[in-house]
Amino acid sequence: MRTKNERKVILASCLGHMFSHYIMLVFPALVISLNREFQVELSDVFEISFLGYLLYGLGALPAGFLTDRYGGRWVLFICLLGCALGSLGASFARSLS
Repeated sequence: MRTKNERKVILASCLGHMFSHYIMLVFPALVISLNREFQVELSDVFEISFLGYLLYGLGALPAGFLTDRYGGRWVLFICLLGCALGSLGASFARSLS
């Protein structure tokens, strides 16, 4: 039987994990819309997506070190805060550059 605190930790980490992947899957759903909205080639949109996925993957290594050093709570909080602020900032974009 898990304690109430253990259930909260599991729920928070599962939701955080889900939201981090959700943010990454929003971009492919918007590729055609971005292409039409900003009148750019699909190849330009895919270049931006490649860079985003590359940085997301490369960020996993330092995130692991930071989690070992400072604990998962803060790293998860910073990751989700970064995703939220990045998404909000992207919503105000007037161009892809």
